[in-house]
Order: sequence, then structure tokens, then C-alpha cells
Amino acid sequence: MEVSSNMNDTDQLKSKIAILQKRFLDELPARIENIQLQWEAVKTNQDEQAINELARSLHNLCGSAGTFGIKELCERARLMEHLVNQFNDEHTISSSLIQDIHT
Repeated sequence: MEVSSNMNDTDQLKSKIAILQKRFLDELPARIENIQLQWEAVKTNQDEQAINELARSLHNLCGSAGTFGIKELCERARLMEHLVNQFNDEHTISSSLIQDIHT
């Protein structure tokens, strides 16, 4: 009887994860657009708050993508987060930083 209950729990968990993954994928275009807007704000203003918000958005995107097995998206977001944090430390945008983010 316990095995049947565990399988049911597993199926329920898989179903809940699938629902969350679908929600993540549905919201992904808006999240990416928001990150693009944040990046434009950073390039324009170089404001520390804007930089921190962009880094946090990228960090969250990587975590969510990683949770749902979207490795490449996580890796790209992690790279961008690293570059944004590097910018925050150096307080300048180098052309190589911009090129790294665009590639």
C-alpha cells in the first residue's frame, strides 16, 4: 500500500513541477524583455540601484532556468550576472563587456 501512495505522491509532484515549468516558460519573454530594459537603463544611467536590480534579475533567471533544466539559459544568465557585477565593481562599461553580453 505504501508503494502505491508514494507513486501517487511522485505523480502529483511531477504534475506540480510541470505546471511551474509551464508558468516559467510562459513568463520568460516578459522576463527577458524586463532584463533588456534594465540593461538599457544601466547603459544610460550607470546607477548602482539599476545595476543591482539587473544582477538580481539575472541571478533569479539563472536559478529558475536551472531548476527547470534549461542549462544553456542558466549559463548565459550567470555569465551576464558575473559581467554586470564586474561592471559594478569597476564602474565602467567596456566595449568588451558589451560584446561579451551580446554574444
